[in-house]
Amino acid sequence: MESCIPWWGTVKKNRCNRINNKTEQDTTHKGSKVPLFKILDMEDMGVISTNKNKITLFYNSENSIGKQCYGYVQASDKEVLGIDISKTNITGTQWAELAEKLEIPVKQLIDTEHPDFVELYGNKAIDMEAHDWIKILDKNPKLVQFPVLVFGENYYQLTSGADFKKYLEANSAGIEKK
Repeated sequence: MESCIPWWGTVKKNRCNRINNKTEQDTTHKGSKVPLFKILDMEDMGVISTNKNKITLFYNSENSIGKQCYGYVQASDKEVLGIDISKTNITGTQWAELAEKLEIPVKQLIDTEHPDFVELYGNKAIDMEAHDWIKILDKNPKLVQFPVLVFGENYYQLTSGADFKKYLEANSAGIEKK
């Protein structure tokens, strides 16, 4: 079996799942009573890097909103990392983190009215688990509804290019998102 966190020793994959579910059984470090995720500070760790001086934009260059948002972001005076999801593979963990930080279910990242979605899954309401929605995003990233802006520790879904300006001004003024 592979290890999933190599620096503390070999951990079997099935035990990694329990760590992610944050159960105390099998997740303590070398006999400690403190849960391993606390030792590793896993509750606050993310796979998407954040920096108050850097803007990261997850966008699709194949749709107009994505192009507009990327143009606005490029025009800012901040360091920009543009991640074009039509050309760059986003991991399931990254999709899950984006949804969590946006405080929405993964399903809401997806445009269920997109013609490709309707063609594949029909136009009736679909009830699936988060990991199933992540699989849809992995296979069809163009189904992402809106670009996602990561600015400092804040995450925003941009419904138009002009949204970026609103969030940039709010962050520059030290105003927290609502």
